[in-house]
Order: sequence, then structure tokens, then C-alpha cells
Amino acid sequence: MPADIDGMLFAFTEPAVPTFVMEDTRLALDLWFFDEDGVLVATEEMEPCSAEPCSRYPAPGEVSWALETPLGVHEFEPGDLLSTSDSG
Repeated sequence: MPADIDGMLFAFTEPAVPTFVMEDTRLALDLWFFDEDGVLVATEEMEPCSAEPCSRYPAPGEVSWALETPLGVHEFEPGDLLSTSDSG
């Protein structure tokens, strides 16, 4: 991941139950799931996978956003609120 990028945000137009796969991904990632109110409801640690079969990482239920960040870089707690604005 480039040094100036903190992560990748997936925004779903309707609440969904997405599943993530790490095939051909080079670095371990944290995956953060947020509900339709932007509240953190679950997290997963995802490991790189070079070939199928790779582990699957499904959302725990319907979510509106998923955020991938480099493993261990950020610390969020269940109930934290997602903000997409720049506060600084």
C-alpha cells in the first residue's frame, strides 16, 4: 500500500453482507465492518494468500461500509463511529 494511503473504504449503496478474499494480496490487513449508522460492528485480521483455496472473510451481517487498513496500524473499538471527513 502506498505510504500516503491509510486504507481502502468500500461503500455499499444498500446494506449488504460482503465477503472478502485475500488472493494475490501481499500484506496482512485489518478489515473493519460498519453498519448503516457508521458504527463499527466487527473486525477481522486477514492474511495474504497466494493461491486458492484462500480464507473467506464475510461480514457478520448487513453492513454499509468496510474499511481495509494495514494490519496493526489502527486501533478501533466496537461502537466507534466512521467519519469520512478530514478533521485536521
